[in-house]
Amino acid sequence: METSGVLLEAAADLNGSLAYLIGAVAGAEKGYFWRFS
Repeated sequence: METSGVLLEAAADLNGSLAYLIGAVAGAEKGYFWRFS
């Protein structure tokens, strides 16, 4: 059970990082689009 707990925690961290990365990229693209549209 300990292993699955660690994996769950790692997966949550990874999902959080991916969501942050995607949000940052989407925000940058939106800012870029607004600046040059």
